[in-house]
Amino acid sequence: MSDPTSRRSRRTLRLGLGALGLVALIVVAVIAGGTVVRRVIAEGSSVTPVDSSDAQRAVRYGPRRVGGGATVGQVLGGFANAAQFIFQDDASLNADLDAMQNTGASWIRFDFLWTYIEPNNGQFQWTVYDKLVAAARARGFTILGELDFTPPWARSASCADSDKCPPGDMAAWQNFITTTVNRYKGSVSDWEIWNEPNLRFFWQTGPDPASYTALLKAAYPAVKQADPNAVVVSGGLAPAGQLTTDMYPPLDFLKGMYAAGAQGSFDAFGMHPYTYPFTPDEPKDYNTYYSLGSFYDVMVANGDGNKQIWSTEAGAPTGTAVEADRSAISEAQQALTATRIYQIAAQRPWQGPVFWFCFRDYGTDPNAIEDNFGILHNDRTTKPSYDAYVAAMQLPI
Repeated sequence: MSDPTSRRSRRTLRLGLGALGLVALIVVAVIAGGTVVRRVIAEGSSVTPVDSSDAQRAVRYGPRRVGGGATVGQVLGGFANAAQFIFQDDASLNADLDAMQNTGASWIRFDFLWTYIEPNNGQFQWTVYDKLVAAARARGFTILGELDFTPPWARSASCADSDKCPPGDMAAWQNFITTTVNRYKGSVSDWEIWNEPNLRFFWQTGPDPASYTALLKAAYPAVKQADPNAVVVSGGLAPAGQLTTDMYPPLDFLKGMYAAGAQGSFDAFGMHPYTYPFTPDEPKDYNTYYSLGSFYDVMVANGDGNKQIWSTEAGAPTGTAVEADRSAISEAQQALTATRIYQIAAQRPWQGPVFWFCFRDYGTDPNAIEDNFGILHNDRTTKPSYDAYVAAMQLPI
């Protein structure tokens, strides 16, 4: 989970490992202090499903993936980087995009901030996004654009102090979407609607599935008006263990979306199945990657069994931070998490792209969780998870 508007010397970047190196890395991660998983995989292409229902879900969804030599990186692998790209200078942006390309990943996700693009009603500024989209496409990335956050002029009187307020002017929201999608049609064909609306931090009026569904139902035709073939992904939901005024458990939120009429207003369901401080295999309440199949079951029950779940953020922070509801993990365990997330996703045809958040650490403070999600340190030296990620991208689908 990250705030899209704010987020030691080792060795140089390189493409790494192979199947044997991947096995070695898993073993090293376990020995080095990572949580011991229930199964260590000896063959990257032979992965035990996380739970006994995964095999049945795969049959239900059907063999939608075609092999033919495709790799995890070509089909599933990506990075989520919030809005940081638009604040980087050209040298830093190009260095990060080049390094991402070298991992073998094919997807990239970043915010198209309404607050930045249309700071005043009808006054659009495109220069930075034109440059960013062109740079990502020049490197072969498929872009998932995240449409989100309300400029002051489009907020309601009852929620006016934050860009995380939902729009007070739905017609203006739709106009922003149609204008943006139309401008980048041909370069961006996949759009996510908002970020983590089940948290008050990102939905300042308090998380409410009906309220978010109204936003989604307005956004869907606005996207399709500009690009009928575009894919619309619902806003990725954050893990949340209990219902409070500040957070809404994601599975219940999804059920509430369907109750509010969301069916037919998204082409893929967005989720942020973070697992830390656990590994993806551990059946813990917070570990939504382990229980991701239960979300697909709800989709099946509501007539959406032909749609995928896109993990528009996933990952784990390193460092020493310990907070009330989450804590950082070791670099070795982060590497193991990167390995297992993609091994598991490759065996779930109902899972779509998985975007690792994020590529490079936002900062250098080991006690700040949001600073340390990268597979690179802030100075671009690699963590063990870099090699694990690169090896996972090379696995066959």
